[in-house]
Amino acid sequence: MKETKGFVIGIQTEQFFDEAKNKLWGLKDAKKYNENINFAMNSCNLFLDLNVSNKPYYEEVIKCNRYLHKIHFGPYVFPSKKIDMTAYSLEYGVFIGGMSKRRYGVIKNLQKILKIEVVSDLHYKELDNEAIKYKFIINTHFQDGIYTEVPRLLLAYVLGKPVISESLSSEFNSNEHYINIDNAFKINLNGDLVSRIYHNFSEYVTENYSINLFLEKKIPENYLKK
Repeated sequence: MKETKGFVIGIQTEQFFDEAKNKLWGLKDAKKYNENINFAMNSCNLFLDLNVSNKPYYEEVIKCNRYLHKIHFGPYVFPSKKIDMTAYSLEYGVFIGGMSKRRYGVIKNLQKILKIEVVSDLHYKELDNEAIKYKFIINTHFQDGIYTEVPRLLLAYVLGKPVISESLSSEFNSNEHYINIDNAFKINLNGDLVSRIYHNFSEYVTENYSINLFLEKKIPENYLKK
């Protein structure tokens, strides 16, 4: 393996377990992920898994005891600078990502009260330019369980959009940091509550889960441990 110079950080985004330790779709390709993750952990000084509920994967599935000092958990990918809610040209929500039978059913039900578009196969600037038009970002789970799709929350925040979501993992409080889908049927989505929830989320992630905060805390601790 070619030696990598400097301090190297790996970030893992796949879902393997939910909060109740139920197995998720990521384990279906366990062999592929095991090889990739072991390679990454060997190559990195520090390894960040965005999903706290994935801890059993490292302890019980791939049993990577020699790398455990490198592994940290949590959604530490948000900016440290607060981002204001942005204007929108479309008075409805958008779901961005791959579809499953379960997601289709959830979105179909939500469409009874809220117009929702589904966008897929867009990336980078093209995706940003499309998503910025909408009032909300919709988040639904690919599979039953309680977990958090951190990359979608990050996309929503950098675009200045509030999130309507199914229940997320315990780092995020329902109807405090995001609008729970069940509550979307009951509240005024044009009212001050939406702005307040977005503000709560902004304060929370910039103060507790910024990438800058994570690096300031972890790099000195791990730099000499590779």
